[in-house]
Amino acid sequence: MTVAEGGEIRWDLGDGQPGFVSGGDLPPRHHWYLKAGQVATLIGDRILSYVSDHEARDILLAAARALKPGGRFRIVETDWNHPSGAYLDWAQHFNPKQKFTVSSLIDLLQSVNLAPAPVEFCDDARHQHAFPAHFDLYGQTRRSSRTDSRAADPDLKFSSLIVDGIKVSEGTGPGGYTDKIYAVGDSHVRFLAGRDEGIYDWPAGKHAIAFEGYSARFTGLHLGPGLAFNLNSANSKNASKEKIEGLLRDGDIPKGAEILFSFGEIDCRYHVCRQAEAQGRPIPEIVDQVTEQYGIFLDRIAAFGYRVGVWAPPLATWHEETLDPNNPIHGTFEQRHFAIRRFNQRMEDFCRQRNMPFLSLFDLVHDDAGRPIRDWFCDVLHLSQRARPLLYDLMPDGRLP
Repeated sequence: MTVAEGGEIRWDLGDGQPGFVSGGDLPPRHHWYLKAGQVATLIGDRILSYVSDHEARDILLAAARALKPGGRFRIVETDWNHPSGAYLDWAQHFNPKQKFTVSSLIDLLQSVNLAPAPVEFCDDARHQHAFPAHFDLYGQTRRSSRTDSRAADPDLKFSSLIVDGIKVSEGTGPGGYTDKIYAVGDSHVRFLAGRDEGIYDWPAGKHAIAFEGYSARFTGLHLGPGLAFNLNSANSKNASKEKIEGLLRDGDIPKGAEILFSFGEIDCRYHVCRQAEAQGRPIPEIVDQVTEQYGIFLDRIAAFGYRVGVWAPPLATWHEETLDPNNPIHGTFEQRHFAIRRFNQRMEDFCRQRNMPFLSLFDLVHDDAGRPIRDWFCDVLHLSQRARPLLYDLMPDGRLP
């Protein structure tokens, strides 16, 4: 990675400019996570307008984590308070997903604990304001009233909405969503919560490992390697039943919250094929026993006043043998793939009958032959954040279907 003179990391999330790393030069996201507080300046030029609100808030959360104290995220967008009808007609031609004004962009920055500093904008009375003299200290944009020749056009009167988000304190804020979705269950919750890497040190006195501050919408609560089959059983090896009851009892999940449960991948990767072989029974019979228990569990939690749903296991690993004793594998890929497909279909049917959300990327991350497309995964078991745009497509308004 290139850093600017003096060792400061400065990124342009678009095409790049002198002294800045270009977004196009960056490798996939799960290779360039930074420790918090390492970046001096970020520039995003016409990015947020072309993603959903959900994705925009995740981008801002990532920026807020990466910036060091005093660091800035310069955001350049089309200004929908602009007084020129010709300008607004021109902007509409690009079919933005979102339309920002100085007020809405300030609200968005404040939701992730970034202090807004307007540089160029039109106020709510549609009066244009130019940027201050210190503009060049924090990076330029080719699309401003100062640098774009179209500013001289008497009809277009070109300018941009430019606001800096300054990191003045630690913490990222909730990202604008106070009604979080709680992703609860096995290690696949970390994808929903916005992380590729796991956390393996169990917090003292807690029922789960929390993944927070990486997703505007989701909070991940990892219970360990829990099985869908054991969710109604006391004193199971992972104690999933007791952990979930503790989270609800202690208020870690607010009453009435939306909960997306993630279970079943471990069942299908190991236990289903193993039990089918040991008992001499067909795989579908074992899968159906698992989904029956999962369904009983979901009905029980829903009866407590929570809106519950299912996050489908994303794959049956392509590995054919156990390499890590903590992640055992049994059966052939074809057997595991069959098991997980039946599991997902059964749970989708269950959720449809009860009007419960069911989210799955399974078909999108497998090819026509049914093999996992490895570019979508960060390891042999887990989805990478590179697949996150697929999740945004499932819930474009940031809410469960």
